[in-house]
Amino acid sequence: GLDDFCDVSPDSSNMSLWRKLSAARGSRQQAPGPQHTVPSDPERVVAQLSRAAVSYSSLRARLVRKCSDTWLLSFLEHGGLQALFAGLGALSERGFAAFSDTVEQMECVRCIQAVLNSHAGMDYILDTATAHTRQFAQALCSGNVLVKTQIVDMLACLCLYDEDGHTMVLNVFRSHKARCGHRQRFQFIISEMTEACTVHPTYCSSLLGLVNCLLKGAMASRARYHIHHQLNDCGLQKILAE
Repeated sequence: GLDDFCDVSPDSSNMSLWRKLSAARGSRQQAPGPQHTVPSDPERVVAQLSRAAVSYSSLRARLVRKCSDTWLLSFLEHGGLQALFAGLGALSERGFAAFSDTVEQMECVRCIQAVLNSHAGMDYILDTATAHTRQFAQALCSGNVLVKTQIVDMLACLCLYDEDGHTMVLNVFRSHKARCGHRQRFQFIISEMTEACTVHPTYCSSLLGLVNCLLKGAMASRARYHIHHQLNDCGLQKILAE
């Protein structure tokens, strides 16, 4: 099902790091920060997200376990997804002064994942794809490999959801190409695979999975050939041969 496909929680190869990050977050002495009780009104939640006044972990719990389609759509219509991407961007700019900073980024991106795990959320994103294409492209610029792994897995999920999802992902890479000044729209994928093969095998596997989804999600054989040709131009065959 959709939930199984989009479930990109840390796997065994990342679990020891995840435990360390979670433990560090729990033990760190912090000044009063975001509240852990999420308001029942979705508009208030978005307003608090914009002020960094709500806990991402608490919001994720609501999105996963206590969220009706009506509540989720209201959250999204009031700018909830934009607020999550803005928060992720702010966290990325802040850097990684402590393990807890990485955990907070992961909680934020898992809130975005929770939106995609809902058919209502997925349909909303595709209905407003133009507004979110640049945000996904920007998220690929994160310096956190765990975050990029989940973003890549979400894009793979979108590729196979339907034709509109596949088109949106192609536009994400077109936007990323323009943002980074790349010559080819899939240059990001091949460059990341080249660097990740030996250092981050889980991330490399996710990138390879995205390649497969890009090809499988292309409905027309001509489009599939064109994507395959562009990937090869970026060096895919060379990586696979190694």
